[in-house]
Amino acid sequence: VNFAMGAVFASMLAFLLTYLSASKRQYVFYADSLVMYVNFMIFNVAEKKIPLSNIVSVNVEKKGEKSLLGLGKVILQLSGMEETSITLEDLDQPEYYIPYIQRLLENNRQQMRQQYSITSKVEELEASHEALNNKVYGFEKKCDLDVEMAVDLIRERNNYDTIILFSGDGDLMRAIRYLYEEYGKQSYVFGARDHTGREVFDAQKDGVVKDTLFAEDFEYRLNMNHFIKDKKH
Repeated sequence: VNFAMGAVFASMLAFLLTYLSASKRQYVFYADSLVMYVNFMIFNVAEKKIPLSNIVSVNVEKKGEKSLLGLGKVILQLSGMEETSITLEDLDQPEYYIPYIQRLLENNRQQMRQQYSITSKVEELEASHEALNNKVYGFEKKCDLDVEMAVDLIRERNNYDTIILFSGDGDLMRAIRYLYEEYGKQSYVFGARDHTGREVFDAQKDGVVKDTLFAEDFEYRLNMNHFIKDKKH
């Protein structure tokens, strides 16, 4: 009897240790993102954030022996990220999650469309105000190239992975930080040494800007062409 009880206890202990030592994944959907947590025992050892705006489609896959137990996968196709897809594994009845995920994605798209609509309305009002000023007061339009660049960077975020910015304007760093923090976009800044904003160097110090290059450092290449021509004569 003691031997049988010991065997049962040993089996239960082995099962408990196996369960605790197994790495488990947890998927949490928020209004604008999916966060995947990897847990080891009671500890969170890794996490990954996927913006909902980068998810383009959702599919279910149920194959193998796990499908007999009702387990399957939800595969999310991605754009604008290093991965082309992400898999949510070992889900119980994964087809039940699809309507919920699709509803989240549609709500996120509607919110983004509303934001773009508001931006367009603001731009329309600014254009009307500018036309009125030009007509009544004779004001000239101020160059808003930095604003236009920031808007284009955000609008086209799904069409590039790395930003090469030919401007040392510190005002652009707010958009650069947003794109880095929300979408993981790496940036390189190319500008003039004496005309590069402090915000650029702060962003590089924080790892938001990967490197800053200065036009003056490349001047020797232009001078080298003159040197070669003079040497030939």
